[in-house]
Amino acid sequence: MNKMTKPLPPTLREKSRYLVLELRADEKLSKRDVGRALWNSVLGLLGELGASKLNLWIIDWDEAKNRGVVKVTRDSVDDMRASVSLVSEVGGVGVVPRIALVSGTLNRARVYLAS
Repeated sequence: MNKMTKPLPPTLREKSRYLVLELRADEKLSKRDVGRALWNSVLGLLGELGASKLNLWIIDWDEAKNRGVVKVTRDSVDDMRASVSLVSEVGGVGVVPRIALVSGTLNRARVYLAS
């Protein structure tokens, strides 16, 4: 018999932060290339154990503006900032990374992204 597990109550869930990431580049960057570059940077700086603690996800990515929303755990925002600062190239294209906003809610990050 397959028992359904109950989801964790909100008080026990790990808190997340949403970072609006901007990459200044001359070309459009795909979500896949950006994700690969971010993961390589995180793995290079923090190793596999540190990367697993980030719980890194790219939620939204706007190719036209080369910016998007990245989700990480609350305790790892500084590690993510350091990792992003080390990204200098995405898919063979030189980039200048910038974290424009750190938000506690996805809605606020998406509002900023749309503006």
